[in-house]
Amino acid sequence: MKTDLIQKMEGFASQKLIVIPPAFLEEHGEHPLIRPLYATDIGYFPKARYHNRTRPEGCGAYIVMLCEEGSGWYRIGSGKVQSVERGQLFILPPDTGHAYGASAENPWSIYWVHVMGSDTPAFFGAADSGGNPVPVGYEKAVKLAGLFNECTDILLKGITADHMVYVSQTLRHLLGVACFLHGGLQPGSERGQMIEESVQLMNDRVGSTLTLKELAEAARLSVPHYVQLFKTRTGYTPIDFYLKLKIQRACQYLDMTDLTLKQIAGQVGFTDPYYFSRMFRKIVGMAPSDYRKTKKG
Repeated sequence: MKTDLIQKMEGFASQKLIVIPPAFLEEHGEHPLIRPLYATDIGYFPKARYHNRTRPEGCGAYIVMLCEEGSGWYRIGSGKVQSVERGQLFILPPDTGHAYGASAENPWSIYWVHVMGSDTPAFFGAADSGGNPVPVGYEKAVKLAGLFNECTDILLKGITADHMVYVSQTLRHLLGVACFLHGGLQPGSERGQMIEESVQLMNDRVGSTLTLKELAEAARLSVPHYVQLFKTRTGYTPIDFYLKLKIQRACQYLDMTDLTLKQIAGQVGFTDPYYFSRMFRKIVGMAPSDYRKTKKG
C-alpha cells in the first residue's frame, strides 16, 4: 500500500481543495471528453507554512505544481533537492517516490493538480525524472494561475459530469501552455529557449533573408548542433521552417491586401516572383492566384 506522510496544520486560510470521489470517476471516467485527461485532486494552498509531504512510492498520477509566490523545495526519487521560487512550475512523475515542502522562512503559495488519463504521457513525454523547476515568467504564471482557478471554482460549485468535462478541457489548455513554454518540460530548456529566440528572429526578418550560418551564430551553436536541435524542437530544418513562415506571411497578404503577386513576393523576401510561386505551390498545394480566390472565414 502506498503511503503519504503529511506535515501541515489543519488548513491554510483561503485554501481550495477538491478531491474527485473514486465512485464519480468509476461512473463517468469513460466519458470521451474526460477519459483522455482528468484531475483526481486539485487545489491551492496560500502561504502554506508547514506544508510538507513525502510519498516514498509516489502516486499514480502526474502532479503539476505552480509556485505563485514564496518558495519551497522538492526531490524526486534519490535525486537532489530542487529549490522552487516564485513563478516556477515543476512536475512530479507518476509511481516515483518524491517529497516536497514549503520554505519555513518564506512559505510558498502553491497551485497543484493530480492529472491522469490516456493523453497525459503525450503531454509530458519522457519528462526528466530528476528535472529542474521550469521558470514560466510572470505573465504566463498569471495565465496558468487563472486556469487553475477556473478548474477549482467550477468544481466548488459541484462535481458533475458537465463540470468535469469543462475542467478536463481547461487542464488540456493549462498543460498545453506549460509544455509549449519549455518543450514539454524536457531537459535542456535553455536550448529550447534559444530555438524560440531563433524563431522570433525568423519572424522579424521574414521580409529579408537569413542564412543557416547566421541563424546558428545567433543561437550561439555550431551549424550541425543547431540544425539537429531545431529539427528536434520543431520537426523541420531551420531553412524549411523559415520558408514556411514566409509563405504563411504571404497567405496573410493574399487574404487581406490587394498587393500584386510580385509585390507580395518582395514583401516576404523573394526577389524572383516565379520562384516564389513555385515555393508557394509546393508548401500550400496550390498557386498563389488560386489561393487568393478561395473563400475563407
